[in-house]
Amino acid sequence: MRIIALVVALGAVVALRAQTSGKYQVTQTYAVGGDGSWDYIVPDPLNHRLFVARQNRVMVLDENTGALLGEVTGIQGAHGTAVAAATGHGFATSGNDRSVVMFDLKTFAVLGRIPAAE
Repeated sequence: MRIIALVVALGAVVALRAQTSGKYQVTQTYAVGGDGSWDYIVPDPLNHRLFVARQNRVMVLDENTGALLGEVTGIQGAHGTAVAAATGHGFATSGNDRSVVMFDLKTFAVLGRIPAAE
């Protein structure tokens, strides 16, 4: 099991800007199980979720509790995730097949693949 230190500083941007010499600090850690190494962690502040790229999937965690909410599967070489809250879609890189996987932010179901350039 790998312990991932997650900086849960969402919503604190205003407070950080107001400080003249503010420093980042770890406010919460979660033990995230599962196989495979992880890559980028992307916050979804609107829905209070964290997207963790894990080789062949993206794990979706509750930012407040660390509970696993679901996974976006069928990804080959996950590296990063982007959230488009206005459209209800998420996007995850699938590096091994050179595509971007588009998924539903509520169900985490894969909606399609977008080819990426080499």
